[in-house]
Amino acid sequence: MATSTMTSSYANTDSSLTNQNIRKMTRQEIEDRKNFLASVILDREAKLKEHDYVSAKIADGRASKLEYTSIIEQKTQWAKEINDAKREIFELDC
Repeated sequence: MATSTMTSSYANTDSSLTNQNIRKMTRQEIEDRKNFLASVILDREAKLKEHDYVSAKIADGRASKLEYTSIIEQKTQWAKEINDAKREIFELDC
């Protein structure tokens, strides 16, 4: 699945899943959603790892935060998406 598709699919459905909606889901729908969320987590974790060099360069003083502002903002978004996906999986398991 393409990254842009995963991003838009995840963003579009994230806020619509409530406890009431979860109760209406079949077991298969819950498992499918959990599998999708797991793939989002793996994708975002891989992206974070791909950009670890930015943190290392800043920590070593070889670059400034200003030079990598857009990447830092994107890494923050990916971390948020990971946390949101983990939270949703937890809610689906309850």
